[in-house]
Amino acid sequence: MKIPILITAIIRVVLLAPLVLSAGVGEETESILRQVFPGADGFEFTAIELDLTAKKQAERASGQAFQMEKVFLWQIRDGADIIGFAVLDNVLGKVQPITYLAVYDSQLSIVEVQVIRYREQHGGAVQNLSWLDQFKGFASDSGFMLGEHIDGITGATLSANALTRGVKRMTVYLSLTVQTN
Repeated sequence: MKIPILITAIIRVVLLAPLVLSAGVGEETESILRQVFPGADGFEFTAIELDLTAKKQAERASGQAFQMEKVFLWQIRDGADIIGFAVLDNVLGKVQPITYLAVYDSQLSIVEVQVIRYREQHGGAVQNLSWLDQFKGFASDSGFMLGEHIDGITGATLSANALTRGVKRMTVYLSLTVQTN
């Protein structure tokens, strides 16, 4: 018996949403944002429903489906000015979700990517900041090809591929939905 797509989507949101913002993840995220944007005076968090058209375009561009129907978005402010954005998202590793944070400047170029929760038994090398630094400066029109634009990691192929596609998917999605300066 097939479960209808709507029920599957609801189950994903109910099961995965707590994984994203549980166990101090929100506090850890804001701590990272304070380090990346030391001059910021405001971090506005919103959980927004995905725009269906932009979702489909981002999924097509990355070759990866969203795991949830929401985006956990921070707008980083300096007074009235938006100086950056950050998104907390999950990608599916081999069997477990990998929670990552992608941080962007006001023009949606990546300034930081960090793995917040890694739940797999193998492939944890994707948490290394030296590997994650490869994403810095990438934008929605950048090449995100693992092995071409992003170095692969022996023993972490599935995790590296999932994160690379996830960061591309989110970057494309934001470029379609967020107003920049």
